[in-house]
Amino acid sequence: MIKGELKERLKGTIVPMPTPFKENFEVDYEGIRRYTRFLIDNGIKVISPLGSTGQFDALTMEERKKVMKTVVEEANHEAVVIVGAGHTGTSISNQLVHYAEEIGADAVLVCPPYYQYSGAEGIYQHYKTLSDNNSIGIVVYNNKAVIQSAPLDLSLYDKITALENVVGVKEASGDYNFYYNLQTKFGDRVAIIGGGSMRHYLWGYMWGSPAYFASVGNFVPQVEIEFCDFLARGEIDKAKEIVVNLEQPFFEVAVKFGWQESLKATMELFGLPAGPPRLPLVPLSEEEKEELRKVVVRLGWLKK
Repeated sequence: MIKGELKERLKGTIVPMPTPFKENFEVDYEGIRRYTRFLIDNGIKVISPLGSTGQFDALTMEERKKVMKTVVEEANHEAVVIVGAGHTGTSISNQLVHYAEEIGADAVLVCPPYYQYSGAEGIYQHYKTLSDNNSIGIVVYNNKAVIQSAPLDLSLYDKITALENVVGVKEASGDYNFYYNLQTKFGDRVAIIGGGSMRHYLWGYMWGSPAYFASVGNFVPQVEIEFCDFLARGEIDKAKEIVVNLEQPFFEVAVKFGWQESLKATMELFGLPAGPPRLPLVPLSEEEKEELRKVVVRLGWLKK
């Protein structure tokens, strides 16, 4: 896809996919196929494996490539697939980006190198190298956990969003003013995508942000789709009710216990392939799982 065409397809709910593992911690590739099919059959149009939620940092290069290929094959153009291709080094990330393009993924999600880099210039050169050496669309991951030695800098994003193959920015800093500035200044160039919650996206939607990465869409995609439908119809109060009455109560317990760990435990309550997280993340205790189950039942997502 050319840059403009892909940008136009980055709309609504984007589901960041956990990576299912077996009980022996091997990657569950059949589970990945079933989970991909679950999301698509339930109306999700954009999916994203191998991001932070997918614990990409705990997978080998070969595992990451096989996960990419499995999702792309199962999606079979029924949904836009944005595969995670972040790594500690630019050359390694470039290998992943090249492979994603080779197998037919629609785009890649790339965080800055997350161990060391030379400030803002190092970040810019990282993305410039990936853009110059590949043709696939690149979504920049503005992750506050990674970008520490370089401040939130609009001049940096002015340069990055001008790169030929950059089609979007996942804005996950939690800085609402920065989200606003990215959208109003660069939203005509690339898709400025909210990171991580409907609550965050409520703000971005008001300023024209076209898409967001979901929170509870991994196991109740209909909730995220209904939220987007309310926004599209201008029923902002009803969208806010979903955030306050459904998303926030789940967030309170899930974040307390650890997001990825809680997400996997919740998916298992719904009979979805998840399995345990890989170290250094550890599974929830039985007591924590029970507390999480009670919240999900109270919210009406699961029967007792």
